[in-house]
Amino acid sequence: MAKRFKRRKSISAHQRVWPVPAPPRVIAGFPEFWQPAYDRFPNFYKATTGLVPLVNEVLKKPLTGQLQIVLGFMGGIVSNSLGALITLCLNGYGQDALRVARGMFETSVNAAYLQLHRDEVDDYVDYHWVKQKKLLDYMTKHHPEDAKRIPAKTVADVDAEYAKVSPRFTDKFGKVRNSWCKNSIRRRAEEVGLGEFYPTFYARASGIHHGDIAGLTAQAKRGRLLEVELAPSFVDVKDALMMGHQCVIVVIDALNKVAVLGIDNQLNAAIAAYGDAWK
Repeated sequence: MAKRFKRRKSISAHQRVWPVPAPPRVIAGFPEFWQPAYDRFPNFYKATTGLVPLVNEVLKKPLTGQLQIVLGFMGGIVSNSLGALITLCLNGYGQDALRVARGMFETSVNAAYLQLHRDEVDDYVDYHWVKQKKLLDYMTKHHPEDAKRIPAKTVADVDAEYAKVSPRFTDKFGKVRNSWCKNSIRRRAEEVGLGEFYPTFYARASGIHHGDIAGLTAQAKRGRLLEVELAPSFVDVKDALMMGHQCVIVVIDALNKVAVLGIDNQLNAAIAAYGDAWK
């Protein structure tokens, strides 16, 4: 006779195993601000829609020589930064977008400067070893146990390369300068025709970035110095978008002149679109 199994009783509610819910959908920023932010500067978004394919086309081209490769790298960096800047501005973080645009400005100044002073690209690249030596010395002094874990070959390579390049960055008093270039960022900006932005945009963005008193007051609500301008807001969105837009064009223009990419017509169209966006 076959064994008959008892019918299972239904489990109680508190014992029932419910399906694991999917993780909640995460939305960063302020979706309700996206459309108003877009509608405020439609010509900018139209212009950059055409600019991005140009940048992508340029970055796919074969580059030869140290200067071309450096400028190509800068082109990729400002392209990424433009995307980050747009994301911030669409969510009303204009003052944080200024921080991104500040870095883009410095990159564009360096790109345009190196295009004019092509013999200085070695200094730009080789200053890497000064930075590495400073980091190595700091680790050795302040974190000796961590420094011991650095491979001996790495330490030897840094010391050897630093010995080669450091004389180019050392003054008559034996002090190694704090930049790859003898000229300040202000002087470089002035030389490449971007000097007007140093005491205006760059000074404001640097204050915000460094958190000095000018930077703090710059982030106060208009008319209320003791109240922070909270996102979403249109404050500084225009300045950030304008500068970021300009910087991408400046870097790609410098690369085109050095690498002779043959994109003059596309660049002229991008410059015209910039003018239409911000006239």
